[in-house]
Amino acid sequence: MGAGAIGGWIGARLDGAGHEVSLLARGPHLAAIRADGLRLIDGGSRSTHRVIASDDPAVLGHQDVVVITLKYIDLAPTLAAIAPMMGDETVVVTAMNGVPWWFTHHLGGPLGGVTLESVDPGGQLSARFDDDRLLGLMVMASATVAEPGLVHHTSLNSFALGEATGASRPRTEVLATVLRDAGLHAEVTERIHERIWYKLFGNANNNPVSYLALASTQQLLEFGPTRRIAEGVMAELLTTAAAIGIDIDIDIDARIASSAKFGHIRSSMLQDLDQDRPVEVEAIVGAPLEVAERVGVDAPYLRTLYGLTRLRDLNRRPGYPSS
Repeated sequence: MGAGAIGGWIGARLDGAGHEVSLLARGPHLAAIRADGLRLIDGGSRSTHRVIASDDPAVLGHQDVVVITLKYIDLAPTLAAIAPMMGDETVVVTAMNGVPWWFTHHLGGPLGGVTLESVDPGGQLSARFDDDRLLGLMVMASATVAEPGLVHHTSLNSFALGEATGASRPRTEVLATVLRDAGLHAEVTERIHERIWYKLFGNANNNPVSYLALASTQQLLEFGPTRRIAEGVMAELLTTAAAIGIDIDIDIDARIASSAKFGHIRSSMLQDLDQDRPVEVEAIVGAPLEVAERVGVDAPYLRTLYGLTRLRDLNRRPGYPSS
């Protein structure tokens, strides 16, 4: 559901492993997939995948598993569209950037059961999905839609899969095996909250800073002033993690060095800017800031990045400001 860069890559790999794959897509991307198949460049290989693709969930019907790779800004408006794909036993896997709406539901500690307004305003997502259906999929990978119908996987291949409730269930290992058989490096974890928060150490600074500075990941981490911003964001995330009961052992300098070595990656926000699309401000920056503020952690770096990124995104939209 949302067969763009990451969704298209996962779908193509699953199809290549012999699974029946349906893609929910739209616009020129959908038209190209229907006409020429979903084309994938992955490392040195090229492949074409004749998969079922539609912009109408009713055409796709009930699914065994629905993998959501939509951006948060696209999820709420399409909630009703999910219903035709949901059978009694359908599992929903969230493979989205940032903090998922269900993150605090089974977290325990000071935020246990709290609704995060930044990613679930009014609790509409929580009301739609039974947590028992939900798994989180943390994806560490870089991919782009090079042109309609063509997905290019450029670097990284790391997945962590875990139940939103924190439970240990056989279905999680079954799904991980499916991913592994498709060449996707998936591990099962009972600490999916920790893995999701760990990914923020890259996303919550690389995305907004690259968007504001028009810089690649390597540039912003090697340029002194923006590197200090990254250090500040990571320190705030580390303090917040401890406050909400998530145990993360991380060396900030080593984490920065690890990110920088992957070269001049264009973040998802930069790719959205290239395509003149709105960016995922709330899930990537707003939600971590909300979590920090709810537990009394002062987060001036996150607060500054949130304000600047949100305003820039608004100013790109037609008709804003209205006066």
